[in-house]
Amino acid sequence: MRAPAWRPPDEPDLQSILFEAERDRYASRVELALQKVVWCYENATRLGPNCHGFMVLKQWFDLTRFLPAALEAFLQARERTRERVLADDDCWRQFHEYRAFNRYLKADSDTIDLFLQLHAESKPIASRVYYLAKDLLVGSQRYELCAHYSYPAEELRLVLESFRWDREELAGNIAVFSVTDELRWEFARKRLTRDAASLIALMAVTNQPQQAKKLAAQAKEAWDDEVYHQTIDNAIAGEFPKPLR
Repeated sequence: MRAPAWRPPDEPDLQSILFEAERDRYASRVELALQKVVWCYENATRLGPNCHGFMVLKQWFDLTRFLPAALEAFLQARERTRERVLADDDCWRQFHEYRAFNRYLKADSDTIDLFLQLHAESKPIASRVYYLAKDLLVGSQRYELCAHYSYPAEELRLVLESFRWDREELAGNIAVFSVTDELRWEFARKRLTRDAASLIALMAVTNQPQQAKKLAAQAKEAWDDEVYHQTIDNAIAGEFPKPLR
C-alpha cells in the first residue's frame, strides 16, 4: 500500500520536516519519509539563506537501503545536478552538490570525470569549480591539470589568512577554552598543514622548485611548530600531506 501524498505545512521548517522524516524511517514509514526528504532537497534554498540541498543527502541516501525508489530518485537528482553544472546554472553550488551525491555513492571518479569534461568543453566553468575538485584531482595525481588552474600566491595568502583569523579569535577565548574550541584549533592546524603543504608539493612536482621554496618560507612564518615545518620541508621535496580524516 502506497503512502498517502504528503503536503508541507503552510510555514515549513527544514529541520523540523527532516526530523519528522527520520521518525518516519524508524517507524518503517519509508515512503512517507522519502516524500519529505525529497521535498526538503528540492526546496532547501528557498527555506533560508543557509539551507542547501546537500544538507539533505545523507538522510536521503540512508533511505536507499530500504526503498529501491529512493535510490532511483537519488540517481535521477544527481544526473539533473550534473546537467545544471554543464549548463552553468549556479555551477559552484551544483558542483558542490554533485560531489556530495558521489561521496555517498562512493563514486568520486564521477566527480573527476565531470571536471575533466568541463576542462575539455568549458574552461571558465572548470576554473570556478576547481577548488571543489582539487583534492580529488591531487589524489588521482593529475598534477599538471591542477597547476593549470592554480594561483599559488593567492591561494597561500587565503590559507594563511584563514589560519591567522582562527588563531586570533581562539586566542581571545584561551581562559575559557572549551572542547569545541579545542576541536576547532585542532582542525585549523590540520587544515593549514594540508592546504599549505599540498600547494607547495604541487609546485614541486610540476617543476616549479623556486616557487615551492618561496611559498614554504611564507608558510613557515604562520606557525612555529616542528612537525608542521617538517611537513612543509617534505612538501618542497614533492611529498603531499595525508588527507584530512
